[in-house]
Amino acid sequence: NSLRLAKITTGINGLLLGRFKNCYEMDENKKTLSLNEVINDYWSEAKIPVFYNVIHGHVKDSITIPFGVNCKINTSRGFIELTESAVV
Repeated sequence: NSLRLAKITTGINGLLLGRFKNCYEMDENKKTLSLNEVINDYWSEAKIPVFYNVIHGHVKDSITIPFGVNCKINTSRGFIELTESAVV
């Protein structure tokens, strides 16, 4: 909820979220929402593409995504393209 309160979505056209570890319920008998359902519910009103499970940051075999660099994301095809240089 802190992202909504900080009005993060007012100046962006898309959102990249990292990989979530230990967020999956393995017991099929438990009545709980899936991670995908939680993300869809939380971000559905934002009307922006949300790409999650991006392998970046402090995980094995991660990619580097520079902060503040413009990029194109295609959630249906599953790709991220940096559209400008991160080095000035």
